[in-house]
Amino acid sequence: MKAFVPFYTYFPEIADKETKVVQILKSGINTPPIGAYALVESFCDDRKCDCRKVMFNVIAISQPGKILATIGFGWESISFYTAWAGGDQELARQMVGTYLEPLCAQSKHSAYFCSLIADMVKEGSFRSRLICHYQLFRKSKPHKQN
Repeated sequence: MKAFVPFYTYFPEIADKETKVVQILKSGINTPPIGAYALVESFCDDRKCDCRKVMFNVIAISQPGKILATIGFGWESISFYTAWAGGDQELARQMVGTYLEPLCAQSKHSAYFCSLIADMVKEGSFRSRLICHYQLFRKSKPHKQN
């Protein structure tokens, strides 16, 4: 897996203003505890890679070091990801839309957060902001030169 680096590493001021924080106001059997949760964006640190995806680490504001879910979101079409993956249609299908990142930190609330983010990325302004952050990140100089 390629290294994903938090957006705030290179753009702390923008991340401070634009990192999405969701409030859980009612707790239930299938919902996380009441509280605020940051959706920390990370992007691929390989300048040659143009995967056009974001990886969210969901972190409770009250527990900053604990990742509750790791959610991927690929905003391009399956045909884009098939070409990107060298014809691997199975990998392409896995990268489209929102999904739980395999081999990454998850919790019993991961599916809830994945569903929440899936709804959020339907909002044009949020989706556009993610793409803008991705483009800023890709243009930044500190990336690995693999």
